[in-house]
Amino acid sequence: MNNEPISDLEGIVAEHRSLAVLRALYQLDGSANEHVLLDRLERLALGGTRRTIRDCLDQLDMKGLLRTTWAGSTQVVHLTERGRDVTTGREVVEGVLKAGADGPY
Repeated sequence: MNNEPISDLEGIVAEHRSLAVLRALYQLDGSANEHVLLDRLERLALGGTRRTIRDCLDQLDMKGLLRTTWAGSTQVVHLTERGRDVTTGREVVEGVLKAGADGPY
């Protein structure tokens, strides 16, 4: 059995989740609402609570990789140019799994 601390595993999942969000936005021509992203992450076994997803989106927003707007009580998420660069592997950002051509998302 692996003896990695839980926090290390949570960090690994968070990095994968961040890249998966960026890739989903990239595949959806740059924007989606949080419900679509939550469904996508669930299918990839990277989901969590709505709060988990919103925290992920907030972190990516603070890094300039996406921006969020609100439509009522739902977040709408838009990929930035920097987010596109991370998604395609042209830039590496701490907290986001490094994108590769053969990535899982």
